[in-house]
Amino acid sequence: MKKLIYLSVVVLALASCSKEPKGTNIYPIFFPTDMLFEDFTLDRFSQRVPDAPFTTGPATFNVKKTGATWTGFAISNRTFRGFVTNEANLDSTKYSVYTGSGPNATGNFLVANAVGTDAFVTFSRPLQLNALLLAPTTYLYQTIMYGQGATVSGVPQKTWAPGTTAMTVARKDYCRVIIKGYNGDTHTGDVIYYFADRNSVEGKKNFTRNDWMPVDVSSLGKVTRIVFEFDSSDRTAGVINTPAYFCIDGLRFDENIY
Repeated sequence: MKKLIYLSVVVLALASCSKEPKGTNIYPIFFPTDMLFEDFTLDRFSQRVPDAPFTTGPATFNVKKTGATWTGFAISNRTFRGFVTNEANLDSTKYSVYTGSGPNATGNFLVANAVGTDAFVTFSRPLQLNALLLAPTTYLYQTIMYGQGATVSGVPQKTWAPGTTAMTVARKDYCRVIIKGYNGDTHTGDVIYYFADRNSVEGKKNFTRNDWMPVDVSSLGKVTRIVFEFDSSDRTAGVINTPAYFCIDGLRFDENIY
């Protein structure tokens, strides 16, 4: 894993040495460190759902398995952007990052299934998290754009997303993730990121994210835990229909975390 190094200048005061040069920095200099998940071994175009919470550096990522289903985080490097028409092939889109500008070049990343509050990360000590990268899975992107399926320029777009509807301006639809920060039991703040927003054409908020985007989370301050909560306007009887699968990579801290 690529690491940026935490440096400090240490001056040894020896009797035989001259005074330290003017302007010498004797305090720590903090450089950002990126968590890129390349320390996990995966076959090409594959994914893995760990059986229990997994750790890299000071971060532990929650996984909760119930039979064949799971919530929390999985590890993946899939990049499929086509369509699937049955549940048996859904892994191809559920674990793939959607990067509309071309094939994904980030290597390993995490896939979050943010049902309830199960998608959380804990840190072994309070850390200042500066930013991270978010992108939709192919499954999420196709659901936002086409719902259970739609015809675009006369071409049917077949998707496997039962019970969902394509997001429209008429309904002022949206799809977002809320990143909650905690230091111990203290809630330090929230950062809201929209994967799609059809809320206001006048406000130029008619968009869908289709690639990795940096998200500034420095306002959360030092945290020992962050929680990803998924939210969408597509609901039935208060239950979210939109699949809560999205991708995370490049967690950046302002100190050497390894």
